[in-house]
Amino acid sequence: MKHLFSLLLLFTITTAIIKAQDTLYLNSELKASSKKKNAAFFQVVTKTDTGYVAQLLNKKNELESITTYKDPELKILDGYNASYFGKAKGQEGRYLNGKRQGPWKYFRGDGSISGTLNYNNDVIVSAEYLKPNGDIETDPKKIEQLPSFPGGANAFRNYLNNTLRYPAQSREKRISGRVIVAFTVSPIGEILDVRISSGVNDELDREAMRVVRNMPRWNPGVQFNRPVRVAYVIPIAFALN
Repeated sequence: MKHLFSLLLLFTITTAIIKAQDTLYLNSELKASSKKKNAAFFQVVTKTDTGYVAQLLNKKNELESITTYKDPELKILDGYNASYFGKAKGQEGRYLNGKRQGPWKYFRGDGSISGTLNYNNDVIVSAEYLKPNGDIETDPKKIEQLPSFPGGANAFRNYLNNTLRYPAQSREKRISGRVIVAFTVSPIGEILDVRISSGVNDELDREAMRVVRNMPRWNPGVQFNRPVRVAYVIPIAFALN
């Protein structure tokens, strides 16, 4: 079974050689930004005796993740790794030479464990999913579930039909195509970090982003019987009769 956590954002950023401690500014796609005012995140990287520890923080100075790397280029995951949902820890575990190794724990907002997976060389060898009362969860829909538009696929199509407007200049010039929009669905269903993954032109791209930004809250993704943040992409087609 392809696990939802493989779809979650993985904060792996390639950088220049890190000094004893360095601060890097990143945009919403976690790519290096030369200007602090344009940064959506900033990353503090500290050299230790065993590797390089990167702390990713958002604009509110809230911790998003802690990632340990083996190399100064921040390419090889090796050591402790944790991600956070607000102030609550979402998951934690360890990497060995770029692969998950040993127990990985997943937490609910109240700090209770919702699942434990044991890895050997990045392969799951055992798993335990827990309900809030500690009983083992067996319903796969409560173990892992992708985010969804409220009301389902038909409701999403109706939303697009009622909201999407074909920009006038692109219509006049007979420009059509499909815009791929990437975004993040938060644990409470908010649509965040909207950006163009593959565009057509500025006018169509702006309209696609407007429609996505104005979407109602989604049903959040579920992992181990808890809501989680999930990266998502959708295509929006502009077609002329």
